[in-house]
Amino acid sequence: MHPTFVFTNHKGGVGKSTSATNAAFGIAGMLRIAGAPYRLADPLSQILNRYAAIVIDTSPSFSLMTEMGLIAATDAIVPVEPRYLETVGLMSVIGKISDIHEG
Repeated sequence: MHPTFVFTNHKGGVGKSTSATNAAFGIAGMLRIAGAPYRLADPLSQILNRYAAIVIDTSPSFSLMTEMGLIAATDAIVPVEPRYLETVGLMSVIGKISDIHEG
């Protein structure tokens, strides 16, 4: 039986999502799961016709979960404030998106 983990707490803002994302990344890395970046795209392709749209939220750092979301998505929305360092970060994100779609 494969392990199933739940991250829970009665209070928001304690790091559940961050912990879950980091755990998933760590587990995938330890198991070296073949095709891991496509693990989200494949199931989504089977249910797309049931929904008008699907929204995927990612962590604020680039991880396996972020890569999976970018592969599964048709479009990416990258909110930024008009500040120099944020535009530098935006260029990095655009580069990663390009790498994923080219590769």
